[in-house]
Amino acid sequence: MRTYKLTLQYDGSRYAGWQRQTRREGSGRSSPRPAFRTLQQEIEEALQKVLRHKVSLVASGRTDAGVHAAAQVAHFSSACKVDVGRLKGALNGILPRDIRVSDIEEVLRSFHARFATQAKTYVYVLSIGATKVAFDLPWVTEVPYDLDLRAMRRAAGVLVGRHDFKSFQGQDRVERDSVTRVDAIRITRTKDKTGLAFLSGRTFVTIEITAAGFLRGMVRNIVGTLIDVGRGRLKAESMPEILSGRDRRLAGPCAPARGLFLKDVSYA
Repeated sequence: MRTYKLTLQYDGSRYAGWQRQTRREGSGRSSPRPAFRTLQQEIEEALQKVLRHKVSLVASGRTDAGVHAAAQVAHFSSACKVDVGRLKGALNGILPRDIRVSDIEEVLRSFHARFATQAKTYVYVLSIGATKVAFDLPWVTEVPYDLDLRAMRRAAGVLVGRHDFKSFQGQDRVERDSVTRVDAIRITRTKDKTGLAFLSGRTFVTIEITAAGFLRGMVRNIVGTLIDVGRGRLKAESMPEILSGRDRRLAGPCAPARGLFLKDVSYA
């Protein structure tokens, strides 16, 4: 068997997240029919059309419904020797326009897109200001007020390091360890430079978080809390208490999915 690594870009707006899902019938058994279209399903079906055999695709992590990716990583195994250039072209020819394969390479059989991950980086994009435009971006969250970035950075600094992030963990069907390591949180303000008239003068704030691992909903819950700090609803000095309290009710709201991108996945 050979192992192939894919690097993927996608706009998650139309999808129910990464993981393939199935309906539950009245008998309680899983139906093979998908409940919603997912990214895993779309890409696996495209691979199977080209390779003419069943494919099981494993990603570095499961992005939630509405979350995007600039560089998701996944792998699959095949008994075939694949021409990766032709496979990339074929996949991009049949995949929906909001999913693109940016790279395919054959890797060691021991490679595992999820378990070999060293760190991941997510970036959240906020559009700052009260003015809305007709052609607003579907992957940006609008914030109609200014934010105190200095306070947000002070609060974010408390989260860097190895901590119990229970206060920022979303609900999950399985009880999971809530301890992980955050390597960096970068908060930046920038003016748009695309040259598009309907974006001229727009101010964006990006919150970029790099960590060894992320809990369910962790990034969006951190972002929602930092926005509350920036607005003055929470004090930056309250972050140590929120973190040590291990109680989701202490932190701020969950930010919308639309502003979140998986930016990078790093391996040893």
